[in-house]
Amino acid sequence: MESNIEFYDNEVCRSKFTFKNCSDMKWSCNKLYLAVYSYETAGNNLQIFNLNGKLIFKKNFDNLRSFEWRNYKVIDSVTRDLIIKNNSESISKLIEDDKEILVDKSELIKQWRDYLLTIKQ
Repeated sequence: MESNIEFYDNEVCRSKFTFKNCSDMKWSCNKLYLAVYSYETAGNNLQIFNLNGKLIFKKNFDNLRSFEWRNYKVIDSVTRDLIIKNNSESISKLIEDDKEILVDKSELIKQWRDYLLTIKQ
């Protein structure tokens, strides 16, 4: 049996998917993600879509029987700011590391393009 999944935004259909042997669908706790899964003998797969209907994860399992989203506690802005303040040094280091990685990535992409141009000629 096939199930049609449609994602709408202001009454406009943004995306459509067909899912074979759909057993159930579950929205995440924050309602930003939809898990669609099958635990039938022919299926045993899981697909996760974001709020806009973009497929962001897909996996087949040998013996899927159920799926549950992990609950989490939403923190308030005061707690969030306190966490950032107490970890500002670590956060700054991570940001600097990311900048270095992005620079390296840009250079590697440039080198790859240059290489492709040489073998194309």
